[in-house]
Amino acid sequence: MRVNGKFAKKREANRSKARQTNVLKARSCRLSAAVVAHVSENIPELPSSLSTPVAGNASSFISSDHSYTNSSSFDFINETFFSGRLRPISNTRFVVDLQTLFDNMKCNYCDLELKMKDAVDVLPAGITGHLVFRCYSCYRYVRTAMGKVHRAHYQNRGPPVFDVNSKLATAIHHSGIGPTQANNFLTTLNLPFVSSFLFQKRSQEVSDTFQKVAQSSIDMALQKEVEMTIYGKFM
Repeated sequence: MRVNGKFAKKREANRSKARQTNVLKARSCRLSAAVVAHVSENIPELPSSLSTPVAGNASSFISSDHSYTNSSSFDFINETFFSGRLRPISNTRFVVDLQTLFDNMKCNYCDLELKMKDAVDVLPAGITGHLVFRCYSCYRYVRTAMGKVHRAHYQNRGPPVFDVNSKLATAIHHSGIGPTQANNFLTTLNLPFVSSFLFQKRSQEVSDTFQKVAQSSIDMALQKEVEMTIYGKFM
């Protein structure tokens, strides 16, 4: 198929169209949220003596600041902003670095600290992921990493890699088990199922490091053997 003047596979073209649709929906949602916030700020307070629904408190027809946690369903948020990749917070357990999570709980747009009660859902990435918040000030969705991240030595672009996923691949190599046994262990603990693609990428990352360490150890052993052989002839 041809998308924006370029040839692309049908699946990639469908994803591109879905992203464009989600962006348009997100813009309309942010505009409506800003309008609601502006209206709620400019509604005058009515006397408390009036008890009829029409002349009552403004909160009877204008929702509170944090009503977005209930007004938008999980499916709507998931499909509109995250292309169906979100998972409910109560879906499963995740490995969380608490100190890193607390340090990252800050809005990227208005630089305000986020609150745990504003957490919406989780964007999984292996056995950890991003906790998604909706900022109570700017109404934007913010992804907060639940653990430390790094970039692989072969990675030039794309999202960074979580440390705990690389350590999982290292543990698999050390214990001598495979992806199936590892997933059986994780699912028994109610931790997320790790895809074979993630196992492959993280194993590639740690195996290169293992090879470098092994080669360095071999070189040191050969050098020591040569030194012992040379000095042994003159002793």
